[in-house]
Amino acid sequence: MINLRGDRDYIIYELSYGVPISQKMRLIELINHLLDNINLFEIDELKGSLYDGEDDVMDLILPTFRRVFEKVFVKPPTLFSDIDGDIRLELFQLKFDIDIFNDYLINMLIDCKDLLIKFKNIDKTCETLSLIVDDYVSGLVKEVLDENDLQSEITKLKRDKTIKDILNGN
Repeated sequence: MINLRGDRDYIIYELSYGVPISQKMRLIELINHLLDNINLFEIDELKGSLYDGEDDVMDLILPTFRRVFEKVFVKPPTLFSDIDGDIRLELFQLKFDIDIFNDYLINMLIDCKDLLIKFKNIDKTCETLSLIVDDYVSGLVKEVLDENDLQSEITKLKRDKTIKDILNGN
């Protein structure tokens, strides 16, 4: 088990391995934010493992975040490669918010605990986390596809991010 409050450089190195240089700084910034707020995951419902004999949930938070990061920033859905794909891709990536994802992950982990109990031959915890990530990313895709005024939404999200950064002292 990795001590999440321990060797930050090691954690960042391991999680950023294989990430393109163009995305590494964003990933490192988000990992640091996640590590600074990892106590959000220390709630009774998430202590231990989701299923008997499987990994502790806390050991899987960072790899789960890495998975969602990859699906949003490194290998985003190919449907954004159409004629207005660049603007839709930008909107898709701007819609990702680490704090919203954290809340979503916590709520879904609590709601989905024991959901796959009947399965005997799979890693139920990893499958549950994979489904949560896929559902989150699919939700972002749906939001982008449902948006009519792409540029206005991009402007709004950039403004909101700037305000959030100012309030957080970044």
